[in-house]
Amino acid sequence: MRIGIDIDDTVARTQDALIKYALKWDKKYLLGKGFKNRNAYLLTDMFYWTSDDVRKFFQYVKDKGLFKKIKVKSFANFFINQLYKQGNIIIFITRRNICGPGGEDITKEWLDKHRFKYHSIIFDSFSKVSTCLNEEIDYLIDDDVDIINSLNGTNVKGILISNGKNENANRRVYKDWKEIFEFLSNE
Repeated sequence: MRIGIDIDDTVARTQDALIKYALKWDKKYLLGKGFKNRNAYLLTDMFYWTSDDVRKFFQYVKDKGLFKKIKVKSFANFFINQLYKQGNIIIFITRRNICGPGGEDITKEWLDKHRFKYHSIIFDSFSKVSTCLNEEIDYLIDDDVDIINSLNGTNVKGILISNGKNENANRRVYKDWKEIFEFLSNE
């Protein structure tokens, strides 16, 4: 099987860390505008920030090395490595570009530091459906319900992993990597 896997909030606990850093940055550089909608997905929807504020924030995060400190979701690396050992093709598919030069290296270093086994990474994938179709992905694992739903009508099957905000989706939400591993091992 060819398995596409998102990174942020699918294998990495990105949102929790970014919110912590964003609140500090917001207070220091934007005089504490605070939350607009704590449950939003995009930072421009979550905070009273412009796109330029978001760009500056991600540059700050990159410069401070904060992406390197993000934690792995429980057992994500163990179960992905088991899927790899079974002979599955593992391809990370991410929107990440992390503020230009060096961002790809930061991501690869993070994956290597946490001993993820994979075949390739595709960065700047703002159309994961197109990426999955081009890469002939059988399953895409992501925490974004809209991305998983956008796979409807394609040959790509979506697996929605819990991120704490998508439990009310009108589809099955897998609670953890063990549950996903058990499902895929029986496919």
